[in-house]
Amino acid sequence: MVSPGHYLKALALGADAVYIGSIALLAMQRTQMMKALPYELPDQNVFYTGRYQEDLALRKGAVSLARYLKACVGEMELVARSVGKSALLDVDRSDLCATDLEIARLCQVDYANPSQPVV
Repeated sequence: MVSPGHYLKALALGADAVYIGSIALLAMQRTQMMKALPYELPDQNVFYTGRYQEDLALRKGAVSLARYLKACVGEMELVARSVGKSALLDVDRSDLCATDLEIARLCQVDYANPSQPVV
């Protein structure tokens, strides 16, 4: 998952949490990637075994990650309000639809083509 929209869809489908993995690492080191680029992978700053891990400014990285997460929550709250909900926890399956009939059936959400009902 890489965007607040993906996180919100997972939560609407009933997830208690979402895995953000690599995007969290990128958000954490967004201002510090140039220490490893262009010759190394950006994760060389973050991983314990990374070549440049001692150059990572942890406090700066933590601030960057916190800003990313706050922005994600803000975007998800904006979407929740746009579908008439007052809180993130109020978003559920009824607020979703799928453009693929099979996905709509599997996820138990509305199909975007009303002329072909989900069975």
